[in-house]
Formats: sequence, C-alpha cells, structure tokens
Amino acid sequence: GSTVLRLLPVLSLFDFVWQANGLMLLFDTPGSSCGAHFLLDWSRGRGVIFLIGLVPMLATVGLAAVRVAVSSSSFGQSLLEAAANLDEASFPHGPPVFTIL
Repeated sequence: GSTVLRLLPVLSLFDFVWQANGLMLLFDTPGSSCGAHFLLDWSRGRGVIFLIGLVPMLATVGLAAVRVAVSSSSFGQSLLEAAANLDEASFPHGPPVFTIL
C-alpha cells in the first residue's frame, strides 16, 4: 500500500501517547492554583472518560504494534523458518502442521 495506509498504526500509537500525556497533565494540576475551576473539572471528567476507554485503546495499540511488526518481510521469513524447524523436530516424517498454521 501507500504511505498514508502504512502510517495508520503509527497514528494509533501517537494518539495513545498524546492522550496519556494530556491525562497526566490534567491530574497533576492542583485545583487551588488554577482559577478556571469549571474548565479543570471538565477536563478531568474527559480524562476519566478516557480512562474508561483505556482497555479498548490498549487493545488497539497492541494490534497496531503487531501490524507494524508483521508487515516486514523479514518477520514473515523468520516465522516460516521457525515453523519449519518445529515441524522437523515434532513430526520428522509427518505433515507440516506448524507451517500450515
């Protein structure tokens, strides 16, 4: 694919890091030194909503990391070599079970 299509997993990783850093800034801001109480409460509420969605976001980040790792041809080649070695060790005269999987 195109360059833009290859950057999609990186965008998920960037979004996660950006949101996590913003969340740390929100909860590290002391309420007594900030005059904008409503804005601070609103932002902290948005941060809590982000924390609720953290588990699906971690799954998305994990899938994006796997997609980036799997997209290289050297990964595929090394995976096939490992499967062939497992087949040879497990079933020397049998079918290539791990290679098919």
